[in-house]
Amino acid sequence: MQQCNNARMHNEGSGFTLVELLVVIAIIGIFFLSITQIFFGVIRSQSQSEITKDVKQQGDYAFSVMESMIRNAKDVTYPSCGGSDTALTITNPDNGATTFDCGGSQIASNSSSLTSTNVAVSNCTFVVNPNPCPAGAPKYVYINFTIKQANAAAGVGESATQTYQGTVSLRTY
Repeated sequence: MQQCNNARMHNEGSGFTLVELLVVIAIIGIFFLSITQIFFGVIRSQSQSEITKDVKQQGDYAFSVMESMIRNAKDVTYPSCGGSDTALTITNPDNGATTFDCGGSQIASNSSSLTSTNVAVSNCTFVVNPNPCPAGAPKYVYINFTIKQANAAAGVGESATQTYQGTVSLRTY
């Protein structure tokens, strides 16, 4: 009889209770939920970094091209001294004319676009020598524009904006 009692006691403690199984399932669920949140956070962060990098590269490229061409220009044509405009025409060293225009959502010269359709340009202005403009004074061009992602998904929060401001003087003075 003693052998029967030992077998019965052994059978009673060998399984898991329903509560133990539910606790283990809950812990595993919380673990996988945490891992999923971390994974999607990394993906969002990487996406935001790519967007920011693209916006910065496009803005840097547009600004450096304009800066280089203005610095090497023979002259700058402007509607009024100290006035602000969305277009600027320069006389190149070969006596050709280049016009930078940012009246739309892109920055373009008369030969090509300096920004792609992935970005939108706003608040873009060119100012030549602030008032007063004495004759023979060195010409300075103030460039100001804001560039941001063009196709930002509404409410996602994955967009980037960069503002560029700078002063360029002509070397030919």
